[in-house]
Amino acid sequence: MIRRRKRQPRGRGRQVRQGSIVSKIRVWWPRIALTLMVLFAGSLIVVDRIESRMTREIRSGVADVFTPVIAALSTPFQAAAEWFSIFKSNAAIRNRNVELIKEVEQLRIALQELLILEEENKRLRTIANAGNRLEGRHFTAAVVADTGGPYIRSLIVRAGTANGLRRGMAVINIDGLVGRIVETGHHASRVLLVTDLNSRIPVQFAASGHRALLSGTNRRQMRLGYVSSDINVSVGSLIITSGHGGLLPPGIPVGRVDSSSRDSILVRPLVDWNRLNFVRIIDFPAPGLVENNPVEVRTREGRNQAERQ
Repeated sequence: MIRRRKRQPRGRGRQVRQGSIVSKIRVWWPRIALTLMVLFAGSLIVVDRIESRMTREIRSGVADVFTPVIAALSTPFQAAAEWFSIFKSNAAIRNRNVELIKEVEQLRIALQELLILEEENKRLRTIANAGNRLEGRHFTAAVVADTGGPYIRSLIVRAGTANGLRRGMAVINIDGLVGRIVETGHHASRVLLVTDLNSRIPVQFAASGHRALLSGTNRRQMRLGYVSSDINVSVGSLIITSGHGGLLPPGIPVGRVDSSSRDSILVRPLVDWNRLNFVRIIDFPAPGLVENNPVEVRTREGRNQAERQ
């Protein structure tokens, strides 16, 4: 049987003997290449420094050769730089848009607050002008929510004995009579509305001057009683306070006749209860309607005496 001889690997697979020319070239080639590169770089520097026609032509030729290559190699990097610049600019624009949206929202909230304050200021000026023709001192108070109590139609105002309020004072707004003070605290008071079942107001017809008594019904309308049968009552007639007995200041508008029949005369109040935010309280004596607290009477007399001094 014939055995085949194993072939020796060629090229890189073939072992190089130590001390041969090939092994020496492999050892010295990196050093030679480095030396050549240094010499070439130095020659380029020398050529660049030499100012002559030949060196200028050499530089121009080298530039002509390598400029397209450099341009082709730099194109991806320039595109990447432009994309990064655009991305950075878009990020800055988005951040600025977020800041502007926040500023716009803050300005919108501030504008709404200013509009609310302006509307409240208008209402306060309107309330301040209400009842200027009526005698006595006037107080302006804010209306707060009703906390409940023995009265069905009542509300709470943010003013009390500390502000000089007492029971029986008339409460009005720009539309007309709201009610009267029936309970007073140090910083809050309860107002009995004209529509409450316990409310009784001496009134008269503004046109004819005929007197009557207006009673609350705990509904949207009030009932007009003690009207003479020979009086012709027409729908829309204005009803005002008569001031009879010194209970309330005379001449305050209360309501208008809403319906008239043989059995009853119903009066619609002038006050819009849904827009009652501020009221005007009139310091007008109301003897007989509600008994004043003796402590309040003594305090009021002492204040009046101090004012006279």
